[in-house]
Amino acid sequence: MQVTPPIFVDAAPAKGPVAFLPKMADCSHIHACFVWWRFEPAMAWAASSLASRGGQVTIISAEPATIRGCKVHVLDDARLLEHPPLGVEAYPIPEMRFAAAAAELIDTLNRRRTFTIIEYAAAGGPGWLISQQHRLEGRFPGALLTANLSHSVFGLDRRSDAQDWFDLGMAIRGRIERLAIDDADVLVSPTQTLASMLGYEDREVVIRRKPAGPLYEPGDPACACVTGPLAHHLRPDVVAMAAVEALDSDPESPLRLRLEGPDTDTGPLGRSCGSRVARYVPAAHASRITIAPTSPAAEQPGTFVFAGDIASDPVAFLAAAVSPVRVIAADHREHRELAEACGRTEFIEWVRPGNVAQLKERLMASCAPSSRGTEYKGEDAIDKLAARAASPRADTAKERSPLRASVVIPFFNLGEYLPQTLESVERQSVKPSEIIVVDDGSTDAASIELLKKLEREGRCVVVRKRNGGLGSARNAGLRLATSRWVLVLDADDVIDDAFLETTLRVAAADPDLAAVGTFMKCFATDPGEVTGGWTPLGIDGDLLASTNMACPASCLINRDAVLGAGGYDEQLVSFEDWDLWCTFAERGMRVAIVPEFLLHYRQRADSMYHAMAKQNEAVLRSQLLARHPGLCRDWSRALRVEVAMRHHVESGTDALAKPLRYVVADRANAALKAMGLQKLVKSAVRRVR
Repeated sequence: MQVTPPIFVDAAPAKGPVAFLPKMADCSHIHACFVWWRFEPAMAWAASSLASRGGQVTIISAEPATIRGCKVHVLDDARLLEHPPLGVEAYPIPEMRFAAAAAELIDTLNRRRTFTIIEYAAAGGPGWLISQQHRLEGRFPGALLTANLSHSVFGLDRRSDAQDWFDLGMAIRGRIERLAIDDADVLVSPTQTLASMLGYEDREVVIRRKPAGPLYEPGDPACACVTGPLAHHLRPDVVAMAAVEALDSDPESPLRLRLEGPDTDTGPLGRSCGSRVARYVPAAHASRITIAPTSPAAEQPGTFVFAGDIASDPVAFLAAAVSPVRVIAADHREHRELAEACGRTEFIEWVRPGNVAQLKERLMASCAPSSRGTEYKGEDAIDKLAARAASPRADTAKERSPLRASVVIPFFNLGEYLPQTLESVERQSVKPSEIIVVDDGSTDAASIELLKKLEREGRCVVVRKRNGGLGSARNAGLRLATSRWVLVLDADDVIDDAFLETTLRVAAADPDLAAVGTFMKCFATDPGEVTGGWTPLGIDGDLLASTNMACPASCLINRDAVLGAGGYDEQLVSFEDWDLWCTFAERGMRVAIVPEFLLHYRQRADSMYHAMAKQNEAVLRSQLLARHPGLCRDWSRALRVEVAMRHHVESGTDALAKPLRYVVADRANAALKAMGLQKLVKSAVRRVR
């Protein structure tokens, strides 16, 4: 029988010898928001507990939930596709779309009443945009941002389930999870061990353990139970094999085993785990070893077995540990920490993880459960977080002396588009210190005449050079620029009026950054008519090996950092910005992405991507990988993404099968076709650059 402690009830003192609830404190001063992509039981309990103590609680979820005392907002992905957050469909995976919608909703709610605590699940990255707005733009200044850790973060449970499939969507999900965690003020975890397993042993961690009640009643120790889903990481196969060996060695043994919980696809090749475990149970023992989603039996187990490689259900473990039942557990750090929390370490029967023979002996033993009561002080973390939220904190948006920026515009035969680009620069709320147009050997008469006119009017400085390509033109402009921060802007792109003011503010707060980019909108002829968008995610070496998700090519860059890294490679005919980001990754340099759509990217049917990069993508990407052998922390991740990309290409099943930056370009190009504008745009371009 699987017993799950209630989640959505007002907390009350425990009955019997075990006390598991902390002293209840008034929380009427707390206005909290909990955000999760998939249902998070521990967070739901915390929300209900807080509401029962007078707190005002809002929950934002991607799926329906009913939690007493809490206001729940459901952000359904089907609706978000119809009405994309921030007005632009620019999200390659649903989790990013949900995160953007959650940030938009929280911004609205926060204007009505300031949140004290904003807690988001780390799994799925629902706090990605919230954390970036908080850190880079100073939004939600009164809130403590809290990331709730679980075993789903970074696919920890998948690794324990031997699920090694890793596609680009999973890689992106891991990236937004890391961004949300890294920029949280505090981490919440059921154990310190889990935080260490995820690589956050040096961070401030508040422990939250849901009260482990109601208690399991005493039962026959010969009736053993494994609760939770039939998932490989809980090792139901090990328990089943141990039970089979025990019954084979002693057919008269009273041992009965129940494996309870829904089936999962964590068997070999993503198949049923339950079916795999069932194969270990011979027909002769089928009545003694049962496998079912829920047990129809009324018999109360007297032994609970936790053989998992990770403690993915700490609630069930604690519920058994503080109950007058027998507990057999795999001996690893997480289980030990949970046992110590409730003073039950000496009463648990420990077995080496995965050791069938030792587990068999434990199952056959006739040990009676201890009736000794223990005291378990459950931790809901609310009081600690409330105190942390009330303590003075450094302002997330540091203000420094105002900065100025040079603007460098590489130019080649784009006279039709340069005036609109230049006008967007001249409209900036913070004016640039200089505008340098680098003419890379233009041959178009109209473009040459336009540059002469701009010179006469004094609107910019025009520098002429022999044609050397985009990287060469950018480097020439950087060397001439007099400001440390330089906006490198393609001659057909357009920027929002607040682009320089916003990016320079971020640069002033963190002068060690190598670049500051923004989200990007795509358009054909009118920047107000958006055809798509792109949301880069900053520097991540593992991700850069597969796709350029780092930063737009048109962005604010640190002149010294770029030139110190060797500048743009002038031998590359395309992907020169991707190459630069790879260099940054190898050198440990950082890029910030302002979570606002401040860059308008003109999608031309005859763009450099369609003319050069698309046809030579494999060759160019091979060059990048060869040039940056130190790019990845884990090359196996990048190789697995490539395997998944090839599979998707061959099966034609997934748009994420190619670099996302160019998926965006192709989508915008398709929009041009749909509007009947592709030929018109194509004819306007005099020569392919």
